[in-house]
Amino acid sequence: MLSLATFVAGVHGRAWRLCVIGLVMAAAIPAVTWIETSATLISFCFAMFLVVLLAFFMARRRTSLRTVA
Repeated sequence: MLSLATFVAGVHGRAWRLCVIGLVMAAAIPAVTWIETSATLISFCFAMFLVVLLAFFMARRRTSLRTVA
């Protein structure tokens, strides 16, 4: 509602900057909704990345210990 009111105020006041601000606010609503709904997926991908990174460093450490001994 706020983005629509800002856009309409820009149209009636012939202020193109208010129109742009209204459009930016209107475009931000779906972006925020998408981030909220995919937060679980993003968190899962980040956790899997950390697990793979930890496994890589542990394997690297294990091979470096074998070459020293």
